[in-house]
Amino acid sequence: MTDAASDQLAWEQRRRPVAAGAAVLAALLFVAGNIYLSLAVGQQPRGIGQQLAVLDRESTDYLIAALLLAGAYLLLGVTLAFLYRAVKHRRSQLPTAAFALTVFGAIVAPAAAVLTQVAAQDIAAEFLASGPRTVARANDLRRDSTALQVVSGLGFAANLALGTAMVFICLNALRTGLLSRFMGGLGVGIGILLAVPLIGKPLVPLLFLFWLSALAALLLDRWPGGRGPAWETGQATPWPTMAEQNAELERRRGALDRGRKPEGTTEEDREEYAGSDGPPATTSPDVRSSNGASKSSSRAKRKRGRRR
Repeated sequence: MTDAASDQLAWEQRRRPVAAGAAVLAALLFVAGNIYLSLAVGQQPRGIGQQLAVLDRESTDYLIAALLLAGAYLLLGVTLAFLYRAVKHRRSQLPTAAFALTVFGAIVAPAAAVLTQVAAQDIAAEFLASGPRTVARANDLRRDSTALQVVSGLGFAANLALGTAMVFICLNALRTGLLSRFMGGLGVGIGILLAVPLIGKPLVPLLFLFWLSALAALLLDRWPGGRGPAWETGQATPWPTMAEQNAELERRRGALDRGRKPEGTTEEDREEYAGSDGPPATTSPDVRSSNGASKSSSRAKRKRGRRR
């Protein structure tokens, strides 16, 4: 193993707990933000006028939900940055732009999530303060709000950046063997949903909860069946297929069985084995009973001789 690989593995060993913790917290915050808002608001309002009224009345709850989402985006960026460096060391073909997109998305997405709520609350306050409360006026206020248009555009760009970075990183992590095909493919799918928020938006928090939690287990070496060898070698090593994993499991079981003491080994055999070069021979029940019968017969003959 080269010095560069040793240094990289040492860095990963130090940073893995941080990345795993960030992944777990991000997963929880993605779900917590949605659950909190659902519990606080209750039934979703219908129509833009009613939405603005609820937004003005529950402004604090909307802001708290936005802060939870902002924390989730930031922690997601921390996890992706760790995964980027691990992949980049093993596969130089990973575009450097993936890291730049990760940093941009992790910084801008949280800010956009909070500022979007602030701008929307300003529109809601103006809508309810004066003037007719019609759908046309609500649409005009939202369309004419420069602040809302700017932060909404930044939020879309940040989601696109994070989603694109996630696709690149997960795809290359799959190719280097850091992620299994299932985890890599799921990560690519979530990245696409994140980059294009119009499709599958309700599923994204739940998918993040599963994927990030599973990634944390993998980083902490708690993955069922063990993680890929690329994490230990510091080089691109394909993740073992299911057939290869089963073959390795059978090989280990066979080695374990060969290393066990055969049944039927007696104490005398073990004492003899301590001074010999080979394992004690297994004594079958028939042989043991035959030996016992011979010894009993010999003792009986000696007793008859003494009586005479």
